[in-house]
Amino acid sequence: MGDNSNSKEKIWFHINRHWYTGKLPAFYDTTQLPSAAILERNYEAIKKEVMDYYAKEGDKIKPNFVWYNDSMEGWHAVDMMSYNLLYPGHIKKFPVVWGIVSKIPNVVSVQISILKAHSRIRPHMDDSNAIIRHHLGLVVPGKYPELGFRGGSTETCWEEGKVFAMCMAHRHLVWNNTDGNRIILVVDTGHPDFADRKFFVCAGLLVAAVFKIIVAKIPLTARIPEPVVLALHRLGTFGAMMILKLQRLLNPGIRFNPARS
Repeated sequence: MGDNSNSKEKIWFHINRHWYTGKLPAFYDTTQLPSAAILERNYEAIKKEVMDYYAKEGDKIKPNFVWYNDSMEGWHAVDMMSYNLLYPGHIKKFPVVWGIVSKIPNVVSVQISILKAHSRIRPHMDDSNAIIRHHLGLVVPGKYPELGFRGGSTETCWEEGKVFAMCMAHRHLVWNNTDGNRIILVVDTGHPDFADRKFFVCAGLLVAAVFKIIVAKIPLTARIPEPVVLALHRLGTFGAMMILKLQRLLNPGIRFNPARS
């Protein structure tokens, strides 16, 4: 779909009322992404482990947390890693999936995402241009337009065993008007332009999410002057970087490709 050429953009975080106005495409050309090839090549093994888990524990999977509504009915998820924040208990349940995704260059997030029948994910923007988000279709119960994803001004649909990749800074929404549940594997990688600052980006994303939660819970905090918000975000980001790196040290049994993680 899109052009993966070097953006030369600054890192953008969604920590204020400003929308993303950069030039990165809403969708990336997956033929140019080694990460997409790894996921598609291992589709069968990934799907088997995920569906075995879903058959046994699918009714226990919790609604996905979203800052603006605490949870969204119909959208459930299992996180193994969120912006380099590890979920060791979940990782242990998916040794095959983790063994594959942990070898992907600059991987920062891994999630099993379930959108139940006749559900929607409302329009929203995620928190940075520095991440490439991959969707690997595992169970796709219909076709466009009854099932789909809109990123920017482009609409598409998942295919089982195929990946599409998007820039999550663009406004996007999802719908499932079918009678079945859509199940995908979501994998985030650092954009190559910002890969050397991966821990900074991930820490900044986590702090940005905390800021949004605070504003949602305490609306008056939205009036804090922007320079103060930016300064607090920068300070919090460096603190979060230390926490992420410490967590790695405290979980030596969780394998990463040392040259790429």
